[in-house]
Amino acid sequence: MSSKVSYRQQISYCGKPQCRKCSRGIGHGPYWYEYRTVNGQTTRTYIGKKLPPEIQARLEKVAQSPNRLIQDELEGATVRVFTFGHFRLERRTQRQWQPVSEAGWQQPAVRSLLAYLLCSPERRARRSQLPAALWPTEDPESATRRLSRALSTLQHLLTPRVSRPKATSLLQTSDEWISLADQAALWCDASAFTRLASRPPSTNEEEYERQLRRAIALYNGDFLPEEHHAPWVLSQRQKLRQDWLSLLLALADLSLKRNETTAALDQLDRILIADPTYEPAVQRFLYALSLLKRRGEAIRAYHRFYQALQKEQLSPSAETMQIYEAIRQGHPLRFPFTTQPRRERPPERPILRPEKPIQTGSQQIGRTHQNPLVGREQELQQLQALLQEIEEKQHGAAQRRSSAVPLYTQRRPQCMFLLGDAGIGKTRLAEELGRIGSQRGWLVIWSRVYQQESGIPYHIWTEALRKLLVETELFPTLRSKLLTPVPAVGEAAPELMLPSASLQPLKALLPELAGPQPPLYPSLSPEQDQLRLWEATQELLIEASQSVPLLIVLDDIQWTDSSSGELLGYLARHIDGYPIFLLATCRESELAPTHPLRNYIAHMQREHTINMLQVKPLSREAIGKMVAHLPEEMVERIQEKAAGNPFFAEELARSTPPALPGSIAAALDHRLNRLSRPCQHTLCNAAILGGSFEFHMLSSLEHDADEDTLLEQLEEALQSGVLIEEGSGSRITYHFWHPLMVDHLYKALSRIRRARLHQRAATILEEMYQGRTDEVAAAIVHHLIRGDAEPARIVHYAEIAGDHAQALSAFAEAEKHYQFALHYLEKLDQQSERRTALQERLAECLMIRGNFQEAHNLYNEILQAQGHALPPYEAQKQALLHGEVGRAWRNKGETTLAHQACEQGMQILREAGITSGFAWARLLYQQGSIYSMEGRYTAAWEAAQRALDYFSYQPDTQHPTSGFTTRLERTLQGDQVNLGNIRRLLGQVAAAEGRLGVALEHLTIARNIFEQAEHKRLIGHVSCDLSYVLIKMGRLKEAQAALRHARTLAEQIGDTPLMGVVYSNYGELAASQKNYEEAESWYQKSIVLAEQHSDKVYISMRCAQLALMQGEQGKLSVATRQITRSIRTARAIQNNPCLGTALIVLGTLRTIQADEAETMPILQKHLLRCARRDIERALHLPGLEAELLLKGKLALAAVAVRQGTAEAQTLLAEVEASATRSSFTFLSEQAHELRLQAP
Repeated sequence: MSSKVSYRQQISYCGKPQCRKCSRGIGHGPYWYEYRTVNGQTTRTYIGKKLPPEIQARLEKVAQSPNRLIQDELEGATVRVFTFGHFRLERRTQRQWQPVSEAGWQQPAVRSLLAYLLCSPERRARRSQLPAALWPTEDPESATRRLSRALSTLQHLLTPRVSRPKATSLLQTSDEWISLADQAALWCDASAFTRLASRPPSTNEEEYERQLRRAIALYNGDFLPEEHHAPWVLSQRQKLRQDWLSLLLALADLSLKRNETTAALDQLDRILIADPTYEPAVQRFLYALSLLKRRGEAIRAYHRFYQALQKEQLSPSAETMQIYEAIRQGHPLRFPFTTQPRRERPPERPILRPEKPIQTGSQQIGRTHQNPLVGREQELQQLQALLQEIEEKQHGAAQRRSSAVPLYTQRRPQCMFLLGDAGIGKTRLAEELGRIGSQRGWLVIWSRVYQQESGIPYHIWTEALRKLLVETELFPTLRSKLLTPVPAVGEAAPELMLPSASLQPLKALLPELAGPQPPLYPSLSPEQDQLRLWEATQELLIEASQSVPLLIVLDDIQWTDSSSGELLGYLARHIDGYPIFLLATCRESELAPTHPLRNYIAHMQREHTINMLQVKPLSREAIGKMVAHLPEEMVERIQEKAAGNPFFAEELARSTPPALPGSIAAALDHRLNRLSRPCQHTLCNAAILGGSFEFHMLSSLEHDADEDTLLEQLEEALQSGVLIEEGSGSRITYHFWHPLMVDHLYKALSRIRRARLHQRAATILEEMYQGRTDEVAAAIVHHLIRGDAEPARIVHYAEIAGDHAQALSAFAEAEKHYQFALHYLEKLDQQSERRTALQERLAECLMIRGNFQEAHNLYNEILQAQGHALPPYEAQKQALLHGEVGRAWRNKGETTLAHQACEQGMQILREAGITSGFAWARLLYQQGSIYSMEGRYTAAWEAAQRALDYFSYQPDTQHPTSGFTTRLERTLQGDQVNLGNIRRLLGQVAAAEGRLGVALEHLTIARNIFEQAEHKRLIGHVSCDLSYVLIKMGRLKEAQAALRHARTLAEQIGDTPLMGVVYSNYGELAASQKNYEEAESWYQKSIVLAEQHSDKVYISMRCAQLALMQGEQGKLSVATRQITRSIRTARAIQNNPCLGTALIVLGTLRTIQADEAETMPILQKHLLRCARRDIERALHLPGLEAELLLKGKLALAAVAVRQGTAEAQTLLAEVEASATRSSFTFLSEQAHELRLQAP
């Protein structure tokens, strides 16, 4: 196991708006941290303000070596400034350097002034500019006075005691300028670093290594970290950081070149600790690990790098992915990297500037009043990357153009095709790129061809060139040049210096250029005329691009003629190295297999002159954002109907359902009209089967259909793009191109024909799936309802479909089919026992999906239909039904009513003479769950333990069951899932009492039971519980994995109550990492779901958490509304844990308000007294969780610190010890940090 340890001193910023130190740029600390790297994994450990003596001595010994390296520079200096890692000032006293410790050096204004002068060119700045630059929020007079005081203090600090005249020259002031002495007199580590980093590499490797190490040794952290928001320091900090990374990279390359792989890994570790997304270092890191045969570690390192890029919405380069694939497949790697450090990353701003003053930023690109582009970030990023790549080519363009033509495999395309269906957003994407290009200084030329213009030769290029000449104002010059080949004596040459003869062919495309001048060339062959035309077009584009870069958009190129396609291919081959970007949009489905453009595209792909970008349908979330202004029901309908097509989504948003907008109908008819009548008839019949179907199903639906004829019609639909096929062999499935096509075809059928086809489809499915109709029961129900079949048949299959969906944890589908069954059962007016069974199953689905009120009503309806004197088995079921009523009350926060319902169930068992068994175990478990919600943890633990004892009971007789069983029936049969629920409750209670280790043990046992039972919903719930405990223990990666699993399962089964808890836990996770804005968003989502389910306990708890997150961000007005709601809700349901949480948060908010009232001491004292009163009141409430008690004491200690009372240290010591003992990691760290600040 390889490891590496380093120590760093860092300033900490808490991020609280009310923190004076952070708002003034001073921060907290500096604190020391230990960085330990073991097998590529780096962990950071807090040490404190001071290092242990033995480590301090070792570091001081090491630190002397850089001083010896720069001894020559320091010889004449009297003051030296360290800006890397921590801003400090030292003066020479005889031969020793002593840190400046005067109070004036701690003044933020003095430090900012010195920092600004060090960042300024030549270390000088105009006096008039300094006040606004340093203190932009202050009024000019105050800022000027502050500058005068800072100058006086800085002058004093830079003046040594022995020789004032000499030192006075270190800071020179005048009415206009303020300047610092140069490096020889006032030495700065950043200046020394820049000088060393900018020196050209030595040809001697050993000398080059010393040069690198000298520069690297000076960099001890970020440049001027305390000026973390100052705009005048950000660019300098970034440049120095990049230089440092480049030097480390060069040193690593030297080590790799010498086969010193371990040393190279040490350097690369330092780079990746500083910047995990620094791709050159990642490439070398993977290469070095592969040399050491640590293939698994290299793969893990790549995955960490990939995840880091994903957070920034970036992707690895092709080279990095090739290295990864080679390592993954065990292929050897060569060291392909240069030993020269990369001095800077590619510039983000455009590097091209038009030589001619052409206005591009004001161009009108595309349609006006468009909605913002959503869901196309990745595609737009690819287009922007190609745009920037073309810009960067200009650096070496002249040299490349003078050399031989590059090989096809070395050519970088400057032509991009956007492929996709009608309405998918190709033109919209091109318009967005056009706007970006226009802002970056590109001239956008837009040309479009329509279907009726497809026979006009070169039409799309004629329009493009005409617009180009108008936009660049080259038309008069070009026409003059054609009419006057040679300028008169003494006349200035025109700007467009092209030979007249080479431009003559342009007259064929642009007749307006023609004049009385006869042709310069004799008549040539058609092939030669065509080549001259292409060359003239190329030369015109190249000449125009010398004034301004060109983005030429060719919209709907599928309608263009063959000649235009050939010209596009020619230009794509001959514009390499020039600032010309060709962008074409194309409906691939409109291109026939014999269309010439397909052949040209294939040629360009072989020649590497074209990139293809498939514009795919938008995600459901992106469509939702597009139409977010509409009601939620309409948004969901559009998401389903649009199927990712943004044009369809916009048109549906403007229309009134259920009518199909005329524009969409026209687009669908455009495709259908290209098909034969028999093919359209077959597709109408296929629409009965829904969005997808199989051949044998369609052939069975068609009476007396010839299979060969049917296959020909399907092939016709496939070629036109109306159908898509999937699968192989005999398992082929056909899908309609778009769901709206199904609706359009379906409505073309008469009602009687629809009904007959639906009934025929249901009968075919019954025959085909005889003996396993549960697989297709849902489809059969759909066809029977649409075909207006008899109710008994619908009820039969709806019950089967509901049972099948519930077995697959598809509770939304199950709920729908049980409702179908109950609805059509009403028409039969019989079978009350069957009705009760269906109601029970439906109520179970409603509970899982969070519809507690509806489930409660159904359970009550079932109970009212039952009698009183029941046999033992039926009595147990009735008792359990009362338990389910209690469960519904509990989930709504009505614990008193929940207790009453559970007690009713227990009374029924007593009256029936049942004193033990699974029914008792279930009711006791539910009673314990209610106790836990109320904060009565001892009673909850005892109830769960009793339930665990009762679970060992085995009944003598069992009620015979057949087929599908409800959860209550499975409970009476001894379902092990109930044992898992009891273990889960024990884990929850242990966590509430602060016994996190015990909680983890019980929850793990519960998860194992649920996994053995393959119970997805409960696996999701216990995973969510585990994530909460792991967050409290500080095991964040494990918590995140558990949360992801819980969220995936909740989304799969549609368990919205679980989703609410998952969102809440994500908020806890973000809050533990001080990502308060993200936490606020998660808590808001959780509250929305809690409101849907009327869960008052969760509403109160999450409103309090939300208020705390808003308070931490300084949003005290909105936080006040949330905490008020939390307190009112907690009092309404009389829940102590909710009320205690709300009061402690209220006290914390008052403490934040007191920090902001620093200038009003009377108000500040009043707020702190109120905060103390609120927190103490909360701590006296019974039934609070152990973590909440610790949070309350920590909040009370924070108040004591501000009040300056002696109890602060006692409270903090108690909290730190208790939190450490109970494994509450973050509470322990917070208490420790507060102890450092306490008096």
